[in-house]
Amino acid sequence: MMKVQVGALLLAVGLAATGCSGGATKAGSGNGSDEQITIGFALPVLANPFWRKEADFAKYVGEQLGNVKVVIVDAESDEGKQVQQVESLISQGVDGIIASPVTQAVGPALLRAAEQADIPMVFAERNPGLKPEDYKGEAYVGYVGANGRQGATDAAEQLYKTGARRVVAMAGKKGSSVADERVGGLMEFAENHPDFEVLQVQYDAELQAEGLKIAENYLSAYPGPGFDAVWCYNDEGALGTAQAIKQASLQDKVKITGFDGTAEATAAIINGEMLATAGGQFIDGGLALIMLYDAIHGKKPKNAYVEMPLLLIEPSNAAAYKEQFVDSLPQYDVKQLSQVFNESASTDDYKIELK
Repeated sequence: MMKVQVGALLLAVGLAATGCSGGATKAGSGNGSDEQITIGFALPVLANPFWRKEADFAKYVGEQLGNVKVVIVDAESDEGKQVQQVESLISQGVDGIIASPVTQAVGPALLRAAEQADIPMVFAERNPGLKPEDYKGEAYVGYVGANGRQGATDAAEQLYKTGARRVVAMAGKKGSSVADERVGGLMEFAENHPDFEVLQVQYDAELQAEGLKIAENYLSAYPGPGFDAVWCYNDEGALGTAQAIKQASLQDKVKITGFDGTAEATAAIINGEMLATAGGQFIDGGLALIMLYDAIHGKKPKNAYVEMPLLLIEPSNAAAYKEQFVDSLPQYDVKQLSQVFNESASTDDYKIELK
């Protein structure tokens, strides 16, 4: 960590004295470049299947672009480790970095490391706490993610429509942009619906085992149960919750929503063990790769901060979602989305959609 802080001080002096050109580019024709490009992708926790899907789609996009190697690193939910991994990617000579910060707090440190090395960086799924236009350097190319607040309110509305009024909730690591945004959406819905009460929010439910434990604690704290729904920040927590609810034989009394649209959650919706999940956004890492690829070739994004609407996956569309997003990777015309190959391409075309 000290290495990054010292680098930041040296960088600040350099910027003040000479300015910073930043964001090295590669020359390329409208048909791209034959030169191999290596992109590092710093992910927060590959133990969560959502992030494995995110990595898989980014690799797929790299293959479709034709000359891109994607190197995946896993921080295992450790901020310090993520900074070290980004520094290691830089020392390996990558051409650019995609990052999904463990928390917003580590985002600026990742940017400082990229800035010092003159390496372009795009954030995916989790933002660094500021937008590109508010950043003073050159390294921050952009962000591609999903509108977590909208997905959170959609899930809450689905609970409300089916009669849920007393809700307990669980979220991931406090301080991550995703957790804060999604909980914010839930609370916004509750404020607009006075008869919809959020009894408690418990954090650190990243994996199934943690979701199971928190759900068991909720059943003890609110016997009866004293709630009729569990709103979960991700599918892993929701699946752990479903296990606890099933063990307590309360499937008919407690509704569960998740977030991320993973394979297991989709199956749980089809099987009636979960009500809904908001998802499909694992494609944002691959779309961030397109944005970064274009920037490396000197083509700036039309919109540097992209938030896509999420899909709400529920019984009526779960089978179609399973076919297109679970059983295989969703098929996108990657080159049509890249300005390098298609001059009229735009970040406005980045979308999560069923076909």
